[in-house]
Amino acid sequence: MKQLDVSKLDFKKLGGLIPAIAQNAETGEVLTLAFMDEPALRKTIETGYMNYYSRTRKKLWKKGEESGNVQKALEVYPDCDSDTLLFMVEQAHDIACHDGTRNCFRTDRFSLERLFQIIKERRDNPKKLSLSYTSKLLKDKTLMREKIMEEAGEVVKASVKEGMERIIYEAGDLLYHLLVLLAGEGIELREVIEELARRRK
Repeated sequence: MKQLDVSKLDFKKLGGLIPAIAQNAETGEVLTLAFMDEPALRKTIETGYMNYYSRTRKKLWKKGEESGNVQKALEVYPDCDSDTLLFMVEQAHDIACHDGTRNCFRTDRFSLERLFQIIKERRDNPKKLSLSYTSKLLKDKTLMREKIMEEAGEVVKASVKEGMERIIYEAGDLLYHLLVLLAGEGIELREVIEELARRRK
């Protein structure tokens, strides 16, 4: 986690507290909004795990201390007024809310990142989901590679003579199979995104 100058943050505006937004570093999904006092922030920086201040219990608490659904703090960004913090986190067990849901805002928007998480869940639970097509691909890398070559060809074919709707359809197939390959090779989607970001420099 990058260095953060705590002395420049404005805790006074909310009586010693500062809002802390936790965002899933892999999917970009906003998970929680809670509050930190300065000791909670320093504890987060020191341990690398999210600690908050409970306005109800009037004390510092570590996220997931009892449930195990901890949030590993990877990056932190203060806003332009230095009175709110955005944390990029790694969420344990894909459960951020105390009620057992993925986030505290009841959102379930589809994204490539969310699809990739589902693929990884199937990779990590092969017995439970052994009959799924994704599991079949993950077990047979030769088939997986053949499907990528096939779908890439279908995208090119569609772009030549089949029109926009078919291109979109075939591109979806290709992206899905690429994500399965990444999961099968143990490569995180964010690593590909980081590689693309490096190329911008």
